[in-house]
Amino acid sequence: MNDQSMTMRHALSRPCDGEAQSLVQVCLLGSFLLLKAGQPVVLRNGGKTKALLTQLGLQPSHRIPRETLLQMLWPDNDPALASQSLHSLVYGFHKLVGDSLRGAAPVYHDEGCYRLNIEAGIRVDVACFDTLVKTGDQGARSGDLATAERRAHSTKGLAGTIGAPALQQAAKALETALRERDAALETLFTGFADELRQVTDGIARGFDIERSRPG
Repeated sequence: MNDQSMTMRHALSRPCDGEAQSLVQVCLLGSFLLLKAGQPVVLRNGGKTKALLTQLGLQPSHRIPRETLLQMLWPDNDPALASQSLHSLVYGFHKLVGDSLRGAAPVYHDEGCYRLNIEAGIRVDVACFDTLVKTGDQGARSGDLATAERRAHSTKGLAGTIGAPALQQAAKALETALRERDAALETLFTGFADELRQVTDGIARGFDIERSRPG
């Protein structure tokens, strides 16, 4: 692992402000990285597992239909065989990280849909950015500009660590505006959210992932 990856690992192994330490972390921004108790995990069947975690991690609060996953992972396979392969892939991921989740399933399956088991202790870096921005926005709206500025500063540092200069500049502009009590805060929060969406949309395109749009 090179120095940049080590720096990214240490930065992303820290919880977001106000969050408890996560047990398993899926890092999609920058280079893909899976951490268990702060240590990198070597993926078995790496391409398929990475694609699965990317699909689930980009929308961690959404339930993804089985058919969507089968079409992404095994588009040319018989559906019955593809379903067995998906079951094996999810089971293999459970064996890989389940001990860090006290035996809980890392991927929750219910009524033909799948999602990451966030409640068990899985964290996704994309969601961490969302949390920082939302709590910062809430702080600004409630008049707690000091808290909002701290969130913007944390976001700026994390964006720099993962090599996302546009995100870093958007967070820097937001941090400066909060410090100077600029009147254009709402526009700047929206601008950062747009930059984050562009980054995650780029990741989704790389895996041919269809994402639900905000609305």
